[in-house]
Parts: sequence; C-alpha cells; structure tokens
Amino acid sequence: MKILFSPSEGKRISEIVSDKNDFDFLDTLISKGSVIRKNIAKYMEILNEDDNVISKLFGVKNLNSKCVLDEMLLCSNLGRTSKMQAIRLYSGVAYKALDFQTLPIKAQNYILENVFIFSNLFGMVRSSDLLPFYKCNQNFKYQDFGLNNFYKKLSPKIDELLENESILDLRAEVYIKAYRLKFKHTRVEFLKNGKKVSHYAKHYRGIYLRELSLSPDVRLENLQIENLQFIGSKTLENANILLYEVG
Repeated sequence: MKILFSPSEGKRISEIVSDKNDFDFLDTLISKGSVIRKNIAKYMEILNEDDNVISKLFGVKNLNSKCVLDEMLLCSNLGRTSKMQAIRLYSGVAYKALDFQTLPIKAQNYILENVFIFSNLFGMVRSSDLLPFYKCNQNFKYQDFGLNNFYKKLSPKIDELLENESILDLRAEVYIKAYRLKFKHTRVEFLKNGKKVSHYAKHYRGIYLRELSLSPDVRLENLQIENLQFIGSKTLENANILLYEVG
C-alpha cells in the first residue's frame, strides 16, 4: 500500500554545514529533473524580492524577528544546509501525533517504505528522502510559482509511480486538489456528531498513520484506534471514503 501524506508548515531547523552550494540531493528525489530544479531556482529568485512578497512566501506578517531572519538565511542556502529524512523534518500537528521517533523500528520502516509526502517545494517525496529546512506557504502564488501549477507539471510522473498501486490518501484537502488521483483509492474522513472535523483533522490523520504502521496487516476498517470508531463508508468518484466518529 502507498500512503499519501501532507507536509506541515512547522519543520525542524537545519544548519549551514558547507561552503559548497550542492543541489545533488535533488537528483535522489522521485520527481528529479527540470521541473524540480526550475521550481527551486524560482524559489531562490523570490527570496530576493521585497519584504511583502517574502512575508507571503513564508506565511508570516513581518520578517523582523530573529527567528524569521535565521530561517531566511537557511532558505537562501538550501544547497549548503544539513539534510534530514522528510518524515523527521516536519514537526506540525500531524507529525506530533504520529510521533515517529517513538515507534518501534518495524513500524518506522513501514512508514519509510510506504509513506509519500507532498512537499510544497520538492514535490512528492519519500518519507526517507533527505531534505533541507525550507519555508514555503501552501497558499503562496507568485507569477508561475505556486502549489497547483507545480503539481500540474509533476502530475504525469506521479501518475506513473502510483498507477496500479493500492493507495490510502491521508492528505489534507489543499493537496487533494493540487494533485487529484486518477485511480481508485481509499480516503479517511473524521466526523464529530455527524459533521466533518476540520480543525483537528491533522491530529487524527497522524494518529491514524501511527496505528496503521503498528498494525499494517489489519484491514483498515478493523484498526483499533482510541477515540475513533469506524461507522461506515461512502463512495465519491474514484474514492472509497472510510468514515470515523471521533469519541
């Protein structure tokens, strides 16, 4: 099973470790090639724009804090900074719920082998791919740079990789829209008193992935997850959506 997952705005900080601007790590990624390199080149150009543009790129109100200035320095030196596995880089709500570091090695390996993260900057990456710290708001658009346009260009390559696979899509709506699956797949929806949960959905997606990694041979409908009760399913276009009531 291939599991699709969202990134997070929160990330662990890397550090500048080299004088050499080395982008060879891009050639190890799934979507390696001109689309990724052009996207990175455009990103680096945008970092030289005025403060208003960069603030929107970073998703912050201003660039005056030391924390943001330090992040700008790292982002301006992507080829010089340290790298870490994508699953360890992200530190947002879903990743805190997943708590990858505390999983048994077997469960960690399951995630590293089967989970693919839809990065705002690097495209669809393996959980095991090595990435630097970066900051790129999912809603940012500037000229031809933006999430939807980026994934439109990557779509043929991703289609090729996912075709004929069993797919569980745990992505947030913005990523589902950016790259729409053309194949039959399974999604998960969390409900509270019959209404779709939005604010806490990230947390439950992280919990769901954690429990799946611990019991990968159990049918999804039979997963035993604290505070989540399977109540049925529905079909929407090519998606079988499993419904869970939050306790």
